Amino acid sequence: MVENLKKYKWLYLWIIAAAVLVLSVVMFFSQEFGNSIVFYLFGAILIVFVIIRFIPLIKTTREKWAVAVNAIEMFVDLAVGVLLIVLTATTEKEEISKLYNVFPFLLGTILYARGTIYLVEVIFLKTKVEPLKFVISLALITGGTVVFARYDNFSVDMMRILLASVFLLAALICVVDGYINYNNYRKGYVKLEKKVKKEVVNEEEVILPEQKEEIIIEENNPDRPQNYVS
Repeated sequence: MVENLKKYKWLYLWIIAAAVLVLSVVMFFSQEFGNSIVFYLFGAILIVFVIIRFIPLIKTTREKWAVAVNAIEMFVDLAVGVLLIVLTATTEKEEISKLYNVFPFLLGTILYARGTIYLVEVIFLKTKVEPLKFVISLALITGGTVVFARYDNFSVDMMRILLASVFLLAALICVVDGYINYNNYRKGYVKLEKKVKKEVVNEEEVILPEQKEEIIIEENNPDRPQNYVS
């Protein structure tokens, strides 16, 4: 069942590409809708991030203070994520501008806090430094600092254009990946077809010369019953 579904990966990729492409185009040309998507997406990312991290992180963290710090961070992330989604869904269009003004502070604080907490844990817990996580943490701290420093120039519209561009790139990647998978699917289909034809030829009955003579004699026998089926 799973293998059969994998054969049609190209189809799923093209469906995803079409949906993401439409979303990207709408975000480019619809400011109100695009800004709402920024809030919904940011809120959903925070919620999912907390759900995925919570139990494994609490179970594997040795120091109680580190558990407390991470728990507080995840609680704040969860609260911000839920509030962003609820406020975006319930706030009137005239009042949504207030959310635009608060959003940069929320984004900058969350980015800076996540990067800082990881580096503090590395320093005080003496945990093994993973290069990728270390670089990401530095990038998060830098991103949070930039958001704070450029608050006057930072806007939700910037995030909308950035996300729309990312979605457009993702759609193109899905199209290319889907083409590659479809090409492999067709090649596999042709190979399977040739294999089946070869097996059919090999399974055909081979008639020996002696058997051919017996068949001819039997067909020419006048005493053969009329309802005989050769």
